[in-house]
Amino acid sequence: MKKKSFPIARVIGIGVLGIAGMGILLLWLAVTLSDPASPGAKETEVFDRWKVLFDDYIPPVRVLVAAIIVALIFVFIAATVERTVTNRYRSSVDGERVPLAPKIVMAETRGVFHGPITINVLVPAHNEAERITGTIQALKSQHEPPERIVVVADNCTDETTELARAEGVEVLETVNNKFKKAGGLNQALSRMLPTLGENDIVMIVDADTALDQGFLKEARRRF
Repeated sequence: MKKKSFPIARVIGIGVLGIAGMGILLLWLAVTLSDPASPGAKETEVFDRWKVLFDDYIPPVRVLVAAIIVALIFVFIAATVERTVTNRYRSSVDGERVPLAPKIVMAETRGVFHGPITINVLVPAHNEAERITGTIQALKSQHEPPERIVVVADNCTDETTELARAEGVEVLETVNNKFKKAGGLNQALSRMLPTLGENDIVMIVDADTALDQGFLKEARRRF
């Protein structure tokens, strides 16, 4: 039996909540443990209702420096975690897991001709029987239609898949998808990306969207 991995997003969420809770606790302690007899202790009213005791005593420089250092450490940890998560979930399929950032990809392929541009369209659809035919026909009627159209049918209970197949396009039905649109697209991309070359473009079009004429022609020209 395969052991389920603990989602990293949940770990990050728990960590953020923990840090926020620590901040609230420290603030509460600072207020409740203030000494009324302290030379800097003052009392004020908030909204003419609540009495609040505070101390305008300025901590020593070394305490302020230590607080700044601790804050910078937390910022560094947060930035590192964010970068790790970004590289993990937005990475290519190669061994080095290069992020799929346009600047990085374009810099590596600039000046190299890999052949004519091909456009592969993914259409995520969940019970889109009323609109899927129009969306597919709008794609196929472009002046320069896409080379490939794949309808990603996610847990459909209507005639979405049958109507899509009737239009002559590929249909990929998701399997055990619990992550809605993103999960369905990830299943499709995991199959598609390893088969594509440098000149192949993946485009995502919602199932209730009809592209204006000439959109794909201009997209090819720009790429």
